Amino acid sequence: MLLGAALVVALLLCSATLNYRNTNQLIDESRLVARTLEVMEVTDAVLLTLVDAETGERGFLLTGKEDFLEPYHAAVQRYDKDMSSLKEMTHGNPMQKSRVDKLAALAAERLKLLKQAIQERRKFTDEAQDFILTSDGKIWMDAVRALVSEIKQHETDLLHERQQQAQSAYHFAVTATLTTTLVGLLLVAAFLGLLYRTLLARARATAAIHEQRQLLHTTLTSIGDAVIATDARGTVTFLNSIAQTLTGFTQEEAAGKPLEQVFVIINEKTRQPAPNPAVRAISDGRIVGLANHTVLLTRSGVKRPVEDSAAPIRDEDGTVSGAVLVFRDVTEKRRADDTLRAQLDQLAEADRRKDEFLATLAHELRNPLAPIRNALHIMGLNGTSAATLAEVREIMERQVAQMVRLVDDLLDVSRITRGKINLISERVELAAVIASALETSRPLLEASRHDLTVQMSPEPLAVVGDLTRLAQVVSNLLNNSAKYTPEGGHIRLSVEGQDGQAVIRVRDNGMGIPAHVLPKIFDMFTQAERTLDRAQGGLGIGLTLVRRLVEMHGGKVEAHSAGTGQGSEFVVRLPLAPESQVVNDALKHQSKAPAQHCPQRVLVVDDNQDSAESLGMLLRLRGNEVRTAYDGLAALEAARAFHPEVVVLDIGLPGMNGYDVARQMRKMPEVQGALLIAQTGWGQEEDRRRSEEVGFDAHLVKPVDAAALQDLLSRHVSQGSDDKG
Repeated sequence: MLLGAALVVALLLCSATLNYRNTNQLIDESRLVARTLEVMEVTDAVLLTLVDAETGERGFLLTGKEDFLEPYHAAVQRYDKDMSSLKEMTHGNPMQKSRVDKLAALAAERLKLLKQAIQERRKFTDEAQDFILTSDGKIWMDAVRALVSEIKQHETDLLHERQQQAQSAYHFAVTATLTTTLVGLLLVAAFLGLLYRTLLARARATAAIHEQRQLLHTTLTSIGDAVIATDARGTVTFLNSIAQTLTGFTQEEAAGKPLEQVFVIINEKTRQPAPNPAVRAISDGRIVGLANHTVLLTRSGVKRPVEDSAAPIRDEDGTVSGAVLVFRDVTEKRRADDTLRAQLDQLAEADRRKDEFLATLAHELRNPLAPIRNALHIMGLNGTSAATLAEVREIMERQVAQMVRLVDDLLDVSRITRGKINLISERVELAAVIASALETSRPLLEASRHDLTVQMSPEPLAVVGDLTRLAQVVSNLLNNSAKYTPEGGHIRLSVEGQDGQAVIRVRDNGMGIPAHVLPKIFDMFTQAERTLDRAQGGLGIGLTLVRRLVEMHGGKVEAHSAGTGQGSEFVVRLPLAPESQVVNDALKHQSKAPAQHCPQRVLVVDDNQDSAESLGMLLRLRGNEVRTAYDGLAALEAARAFHPEVVVLDIGLPGMNGYDVARQMRKMPEVQGALLIAQTGWGQEEDRRRSEEVGFDAHLVKPVDAAALQDLLSRHVSQGSDDKG
C-alpha cells in the first residue's frame, strides 16, 4: 500500500514534472518563435530604412528639391534604433551576430555614400555629376539585400526547427497526460491547466500576427504614393486611398479584378500599351524599377503622367505570392521640368543676344574711331591746307557725335529699364515733334540718298508728353528704316488722327522683317540678320527705346512686315491731348539772352591729364587764362593761388572726389562768386541732383560740348555784369 502510494506519488510527481517541463519548453519555444519573427521584422525594417533613404536620395538627385529628402532624413533617424535592436536580439547567436555586424557595416557605408551623393548634388559641379553617375549604389543595395536574405533565411530555419520542437513537446505532453489519466482527476486538472496556458500563448501569438498585419495595412494606406497589391495571379487585393484617387476605382470595385483593368498605362510618346511593372515583377521574381514616359488612363478617361515601380511579394518559403505596385502622379513635376527647360532656353537666347550685342557694340564703337584716328593723322601732316583741316574737323565732330549717340542710347535704355527717366509732360504739337525728328534723322537719310515722303494731317494734332522724347521715337523709327533700306530707297512718314488717337506711320521698301524676328523685334538687342554690307546695323536697342517711350506716354507701337525683302511698317498710336490741356509756354518758348564773351580765369580739374590739357588748350585759344590740376588736393591749392572765376571740376577724382572738393571750395574766400561746373560721365537725374546739393552751378556730361561750355562762361560774364549794374 505504501509502495502503491509511493508509486502513485512518484507517478504524480513524474507526471507533474514531465508536464511542467513540456509546458515550459512550449513557452520557451513560443518565446523563441516570437523572437525569430521579431528578428525578421527588424531585419525587414533595416532594409526598408535603407530603401527609403535611397528613394529620398534618388528623388533629390533627379529634382534637386530638398522636399524629396524627407524620406531620407526619416530613414536616417530610425536607422540607429532599428540596427541596435537587431544587434541586441542576435547577440546570443554568433553566426547571426557576425551577419548583423556585416550588415551594419554595409548599411553604414551605404548611408555614407547616399549622404555624399546628396552633398555632391547640392554642389552640382562636374565632379558631383561624375560621382553620382558612377555611384555603385545598386551593388551595395544588392549586397545588403543578399545579407538580409541570409539573416532571414537563418531565422526561418530556426523558426521551422523551433516549431518542430514545440510540436514534439506538445505530443509528448499529450501522451504523458493520457498515460497518467488513471492517477486521478487532479492530474487531469493539472494537465488542462497547462493546456489552457499553452492555448493562451498561441492566441497571443495569433493576435500579435494580426496586429502586424493591421500595421502593414495602415502603413500602405498612409503612404504618400499610390499603392496596389496583387496576388500571384495579378488580381488586385488592395488599393490605398491615393491609388483609388488616381485610378478612379474604389477598393470594392477593384478587388478581384485583373491589375491590367485597374492600372491601365500607355507609352507617353507612342500612345501604345506599356508593360505593367507588377506583372513583370511576378513573372521575373525581381524588382522592376521606375518607368519613365508612362501615362495612366484613369477610369474616367483622364490621362496622368506617372512614375511606377513594382516588387514581388514572397511568402515564408520564398515563393512569389503577389506583387506590390507603387506609383505617383508626376504632372506637377513635368510642368516644373517644362518651365525649367523654357527658362533655360530663354536664358540661352538672352545670352546669345547679349554676346551678339557686345560684338555689335564693339563694331559700332570702332566705326567712328577709325575716321577719328585717320583725321588725327591728317592733322599731323605738314602742309595740310585750312580747307582740309576744316573738313577733317567736321568728320571728327560727326564721328564723336555718333559715339555720343551710342552712349546716350545705352544710358536711355538703362534709365527707362530702372524707372529713372522723367518726362516733361506738356501739350505738344505733333508738327513740332516731326520737325525735330526730321532735323535729327535727315543727315542719315540724305547720306543713304533715300526718298522721304512726309504726309501730315490737315488739322493740327497735339498730344500730352515730352517733345524731346517723342521726337526721339520718330527719329529712331526713321533711322531704323534708313539703316534697313538699300541705298536710294523710299521711306514714307504719315501723321493722322483716328478714333481719339494720333497715328504715326513709318513705312519703307527695305529689307523687311523675317517672320521669326517680327514677334520680338522690340526686345532688347534684337536685330534682323546682319550682313557685311550693313555697316549701320546699330546696337539693337533703338526699337526697344521706341516701345518703352511710347508706353510711358500711354500709347503703343506695332511692327508689320510681309517678310524678307517686302519692306516694313511701324505704327505708333498716342492718345490725343484734351482740348482743355494748358500749353506750358514757359517750357516751349524760353528766350535766351545774347551770350557775351570775356576772358576769364578758369581752373580745369581732371585726373585724366589728356582731357584736362586738351580742354585747357581749347579755353586758352578762346582767350581765357587757364590752370590745370589732376587731383582734389592740387585743385584746392591751385584755387587758393589762382583765384579762379570758373572751375570745371571732374567728379571722379582719386582720393578726394569732386563732391568733396566742391564743398571745400564753396567755403574758400578765393573762390567766392566763381562759377562751379561739374563734368562727369554720370548724367542721370540723381547725379544732377547730387551735384546741385553740394554747390555746383551746372552739370555737364562727358564728352563736354564746347559750345555748351562756352555758353555757360558767357552767361556767367553777363550775370556778373548785371550784378555790378
